[in-house]
Amino acid sequence: MSGIWPECPRSAGTVNVEDEPTGLVRVGAGSFATVCAHRGGPLVFKIVHFEEQAQELKAEYTAHNALFTSYPQKFTFAVPRPLGFYGITNQDYLELSTNIHFHLSGQYFESVGVPRSAYAMDRVHTLPADIGNVIRVQFYSRITEARSAPYSSLCRLYLSKVLKPSMFLRFESRLMPLNDVARGMGEVLGHIHWRLGYDARDIEFVMGGDGYHGVTFQVIDFNQMRRLEGTGVEVVEMLVSSFFANDPYYPRPRPSDTLYQAFRTGYIAQCALGQTSVPKEFLEAIEVEQAKRDARE
Repeated sequence: MSGIWPECPRSAGTVNVEDEPTGLVRVGAGSFATVCAHRGGPLVFKIVHFEEQAQELKAEYTAHNALFTSYPQKFTFAVPRPLGFYGITNQDYLELSTNIHFHLSGQYFESVGVPRSAYAMDRVHTLPADIGNVIRVQFYSRITEARSAPYSSLCRLYLSKVLKPSMFLRFESRLMPLNDVARGMGEVLGHIHWRLGYDARDIEFVMGGDGYHGVTFQVIDFNQMRRLEGTGVEVVEMLVSSFFANDPYYPRPRPSDTLYQAFRTGYIAQCALGQTSVPKEFLEAIEVEQAKRDARE
């Protein structure tokens, strides 16, 4: 069975605890931004660590909003709905998504304690407790650590990692077949490449909860995506670089691998008419690169 990796709290770099937003609860953090919820509400706020990064966050919001607006509902993976970007250094600049159907204002961002530029989006629910507990026990080496560790809120879906097949057998009826997960990843990547025009660099595929007893599959984190530019060869090189730079979500591109074949099918299905040449060149290029890596191991 391929890997399901826990989403653990991460360091916020040089940001001090005293600098964290007041009145908000941190649900995730990286080197670029902190994601916070307010009083268990249905929204989260992605807040830059440093105000100099506001334009980078605005670019992420723009890409996220474009993806959500163009995104087919039938896809395996959902995209959290972006709601609005709030920039505090530009006369309290507020840009609302056309996907929002309720009132959201700059005063609201201020009232919940957002201290720097941020954008709001729908929250991905945490995993059901029973699944979270299995992950907690499996991923901590000593039982004392497992007992004291918090439940994982999300799980990264690493299809190029291998775990014991028995790990999630008792949840089989609530989880999705891995071939469907792999095909869904291909759908997302093909859509972002050829319908949206971005390289999908560093996006994350995660499993979360549905707010009840089930799970959902989501794609998140768009701040490193770059627009596709250049000739066909340059675009392929850019896409190959981004593919292998990502965490190991995608099945390794070995033609004999059944998960990769499912991924490939989902990817090709999203290639627009007249764009079949470069997408196929990309798939061939990642297969060649994987063969080179295998030969070195």
